[in-house]
Amino acid sequence: MDYDYDDDAWIEYCQMVKGFAYVLEFENGVIKIGMSKSEARHKTIERMSASPITRFFYKPTEDCRGLERKAHDFFKECRLRYEFFDVPFESAVKFLKRAR
Repeated sequence: MDYDYDDDAWIEYCQMVKGFAYVLEFENGVIKIGMSKSEARHKTIERMSASPITRFFYKPTEDCRGLERKAHDFFKECRLRYEFFDVPFESAVKFLKRAR
């Protein structure tokens, strides 16, 4: 979606969102770093995925969008595509646990 930066939709998108930042590990070793307002997001993703989820971690936060963005920036050199990364699960979890 394209935003006009003065548009209410853009302003709403940029506001802090209370929810969860999460790390999912798929059976093939790929990691997904994302955000959700629900702690059940992995169930929805697993139903749509060709690879089962083997582990997951959720961190409650007042700004899940901001925390997700920080994680994506931190691991940008390991990005496979979009929200999918080639990093150890433990490293992604450690990042989320320490990030503010």
